[in-house]
Parts: sequence; structure tokens; C-alpha cells
Amino acid sequence: MYWPDNFESVMSLCKEAKDQDTLCWLMTVRGSVHVSQSDFSLLYPKISSLLLKMTVNPQRAIDLNINASLVSPISQSLISDALGSNFGK
Repeated sequence: MYWPDNFESVMSLCKEAKDQDTLCWLMTVRGSVHVSQSDFSLLYPKISSLLLKMTVNPQRAIDLNINASLVSPISQSLISDALGSNFGK
């Protein structure tokens, strides 16, 4: 379906970020669906799980996404230093 094209787009963005010596990663939350990234799954959990096949707790999925997006540049620098200068290359 659309997955190969989307994956190639994401990989292109990650390659561009690595060419600029910045960290880049792709994260998915197992059991989540596209609407798990908004409040829809919190407002309509039964629809999300029955019709959209969401299996993760919607609050947990949003918490994981928020925590991942709050990684500061200082944290990224510390991670990069801890893992070595070739991390992500």
C-alpha cells in the first residue's frame, strides 16, 4: 500500500539529518494506530480498539510520544557522546 513510499521518505529525512551530524530516529508504538497520536483515542477508546484495532492503552501511547518528542538538544548531545561520535552514521 503506502508503507514503502512513506518509509523511503522517512529514510531520506533521516539521511539528510545524519549528513548534518544530527541525531535522527524513527519510533513507533506497538499496538498504536494513526489516531493514537491525537486525543481521538482518549475520547473514543472503544471505537479505536474495535474498529481500528488499537491494542495499546491510549494514554500510554500519547505519553510515550510526548516523552520522545521532548528530548532536548542537550540530551541528544549527551547520548551522542555516550555512544561515540559515529552514532547514527
